[in-house]
Amino acid sequence: MLFVAKWDKADISRSLKEYCFPIAVFGIQILIMILIMINLLQDNNRQIITTMNVPVDVPITVKISQYIACMVGVFTAGDLVTGAIYVGRRPIKKRYLDQEIAASGSRVARRSSFMRAMSVALDKEHPWKWEISNSMRIVEGALVVVVSFIFICQAYSAIDLWLDFAAVQFVGLLDDTAFMLSQNGFLGQTAKQLSQRVLKYEIFSENQKKKKRVRRLRLALFIVIGLFMWAGLSYFVFNQANLTYACRSITVTVGETRHQYARHFSGHYDIQDFKINGRAVYVQVQGRGAFLAYCSRDGINRWTISPLEQAQPGSPVPETWTKPSNEKEIPQDPCGKIVLQSQRTKTHDVSEIGDSMKFWTMDDADADIKCNMCDVSRKGGDCSFRGECHPEKRFCQCSQGFFGDSCQFSGPCTELVGHDELHGLYNRGYQKEWDLMYLGGDAVMVYDRPVYVQNVSMQYQRGTFLIITSLTMFCYLL
Repeated sequence: MLFVAKWDKADISRSLKEYCFPIAVFGIQILIMILIMINLLQDNNRQIITTMNVPVDVPITVKISQYIACMVGVFTAGDLVTGAIYVGRRPIKKRYLDQEIAASGSRVARRSSFMRAMSVALDKEHPWKWEISNSMRIVEGALVVVVSFIFICQAYSAIDLWLDFAAVQFVGLLDDTAFMLSQNGFLGQTAKQLSQRVLKYEIFSENQKKKKRVRRLRLALFIVIGLFMWAGLSYFVFNQANLTYACRSITVTVGETRHQYARHFSGHYDIQDFKINGRAVYVQVQGRGAFLAYCSRDGINRWTISPLEQAQPGSPVPETWTKPSNEKEIPQDPCGKIVLQSQRTKTHDVSEIGDSMKFWTMDDADADIKCNMCDVSRKGGDCSFRGECHPEKRFCQCSQGFFGDSCQFSGPCTELVGHDELHGLYNRGYQKEWDLMYLGGDAVMVYDRPVYVQNVSMQYQRGTFLIITSLTMFCYLL
């Protein structure tokens, strides 16, 4: 429509309407696409921010739908492909085309007749208007493909994928919809006259041989764009399979509860290099030994925390594993000795569990899971500028004198003084003062909390370490 719009100095108001209508339709399309793209690429409410907000992983049904959507998206990218083919070509009025087809005589005579007709047609039009119109079509078609690729990669479910796909394709067809409404007079007389003028033009192919070349070129463009989309999608699928987008380390916090045994499962957990039930596995760094994995058996469908089992020599590897391990203590069945469990979910992202944990008794637990996904590029900003982010495991390595999952705590205190309410301990030989325990010059931490000790005389003539945390108290003999 922009190509056939005419500028009449005698009627500037009508001329502006003819030019503004196609430009407005194009502007609305581009604005919608840009807003969608910005929304897709913005940081969302998930704890883990990945490349292009790609999910940690998705079911196989979604992955199949993604590859099919790429193929469908390519074959509906008509504006991009057609615009690329029309670069350098010129439209001609159909009446001149009819004259050329009706011309008689030799091939040279028909060719000469057509060129004269083409020259007459092009003398009345501005070539730059066609190039601008075609460039606008290419830009709009390219944005449709890019936006389609982004939401295809971000899909969580097949139904949402196809709904988003249909919405973006609708935006890409707004120009065709506007043309149809213009033809029927719904958008005013100016738009109707523009649409009628468009129907008088056609892109001319001189012979059947060139028509075949155009068809082959169109097919080649479809294939190239499709291969690029599949290659990009395969890159993200490969990273999902290798747990690239999964949280590298987590912090489990179990609060005060009558189930004292559950408190031992607090602390820092690191991701492992294998999967259970298609999802990441996390093993406790300090403590008595625990792991977090996903249980899908018997419709349980929960993330669970269980104690590590001592592997027996020659014991078979659980069928739910995708990669075996040779460690002495290995995660066994996550559906076995469950201590803590999440709400029923099928998510692959452990950071979405939050504070929905329950005990094995199904009582609500004062427990939550936090992803320690610090950003290396922030140069310590995620670690309160008191430490550095580990480049691989993505947790904060605190500087001396600071601790906590974000290095938010100073200290720890080098000395504690017991409260008078602990007089029962003092009667058994313990003192009120407790000193911070060091190992190799560094403070000893258990469950991410400092350890305090004192040497006392016991009937066994051996020293005693009394370890006090904010949760509970343990006594170890040396």
